[in-house]
Amino acid sequence: MNGFNRLGELMLAKGLVTAEQLEEAAALRYYSKLRFADVLVRHGFASAMDVASCLGELYDLPVVDPLRLNPTPAALALISYEEARSSLFLPVDLTDEWIAAALADPIDLELPDALALRVKRKKKLAISAPNAILQAIDRWYRPSGLDSADLSHVA
Repeated sequence: MNGFNRLGELMLAKGLVTAEQLEEAAALRYYSKLRFADVLVRHGFASAMDVASCLGELYDLPVVDPLRLNPTPAALALISYEEARSSLFLPVDLTDEWIAAALADPIDLELPDALALRVKRKKKLAISAPNAILQAIDRWYRPSGLDSADLSHVA
């Protein structure tokens, strides 16, 4: 069973969407080439946080509000502002053992995997709604001027 069927079934079981909405979302997904979760939100079938909560449950990831997080400068310096926005990925903390981050898509792990490999740390990931991640990225990257990756102090 593919991811969007699992997401749809969970949301239906929780009463967050109707069977008709799922059918319409599946058709819209096919024609729009958008992610199923994005179709659900853009067409008003579900809230972004409901989708994030269900994705968190499906992928065994905690759900966070990235606007309540306080990312460290070391974590933010791992990727540029532009890369964070385009990937919907907010690095939050970097310790001797792991890198913690919030992301919107639990299936797209290319950036988290590459970062973990590059800094030789394990990943601790959490999920959130895409719009909340974008707001947090704008809040944490812009005021501090951290917009270029500098890993010289990390390895």
